[in-house]
Formats: sequence, C-alpha cells, structure tokens
Amino acid sequence: VGSLRWELALCLLLAWIICYFCVWKGVKSTGKVVYLTATFPYVMLVVLLIRGITLPGAITGIIFYLYPDPSRLADPQVWMDAGTQIFYSYAICIGCLASLGSYNKYNNNCYK
Repeated sequence: VGSLRWELALCLLLAWIICYFCVWKGVKSTGKVVYLTATFPYVMLVVLLIRGITLPGAITGIIFYLYPDPSRLADPQVWMDAGTQIFYSYAICIGCLASLGSYNKYNNNCYK
C-alpha cells in the first residue's frame, strides 16, 4: 500500500492545531481569524497572477486565450469536451441542491 508520508502527516497535524487555536477562545478569536482567512486567498491570487505573467511564454498564452481559433468549433471533440464539462458542473450543482433541500421539512411549501 505504501509508507506514511511524514511531510503530509505533519501538514495535517499543523492544520488541526491551527483549527484548535482558532476556536479555542470562542467567537471573539474566530472573528479575528476571519480577517486573515477572507483576504488570504485574494492575496495568493494576485501573487500567482504576477508569477504567471512573469513566466517565459506568458504573452503567447494570453494571446492564445484572448484570440481563439474559430475553426476548432467544427471539431466534434471540442463539443464532447464542452458537454463533459457541463455535466460535471451540473452534477456539482445537483449535489448542492440536494444538500440544501435536506434541511427543509417534508411538507415544506417551496413555492411560497
């Protein structure tokens, strides 16, 4: 099966320790942690954007993204890939709706 990957186990332990200290003192300390956890993803997105723009060949990739090749629309593989992506997204949405719907009472009038 494989051996224990210590770097992953230590990262998991660190994550649990951080979670423990976030909720240790209650809502007041958790509210302060939200300031970091709400802004950190945006900071990381900006850092990754800057890193991606500075890589060699980035301009070529950006031009390829902004000016697509219309002749590829005749390729059936493109349409099959698009349909597959639609079904993946649809399945995620259906799972979310089922989860949210489970909180309703059985006789809930959802048209109201």
